[in-house]
Amino acid sequence: MCSGQVYYDLEAKRAKDNRNDVAILRIETLCPFPFKEVIAQLKQYPNATVTWSQEEPKNAGGWTHVQPRLRNILDHLGRRAGVDYAGRPMLAAAATGYGGQHNETLAQLLKDAFK
Repeated sequence: MCSGQVYYDLEAKRAKDNRNDVAILRIETLCPFPFKEVIAQLKQYPNATVTWSQEEPKNAGGWTHVQPRLRNILDHLGRRAGVDYAGRPMLAAAATGYGGQHNETLAQLLKDAFK
């Protein structure tokens, strides 16, 4: 699951790796949170691991907003597994200012998202 432009990176990685066992759910409206729509989508994948992926650091972006909501949805569906996170670690700034480091952390994000 993701929001925003990281969807295109995830989709490109899925296509490059020829993965047909990964579903990507892109949520564009985080507030109000689309509970009914997310529940309907997750019901289609009862054995799926739920991972939130974002390009922003963990302490920015949507993670802190969606994590408790996704956990509540999973509880509602009777799934005891938590929500995984694939993204940048907590950082003091949203960007390092170095293109190489940005690309390196993006590559790690994609690797973590497709475990």
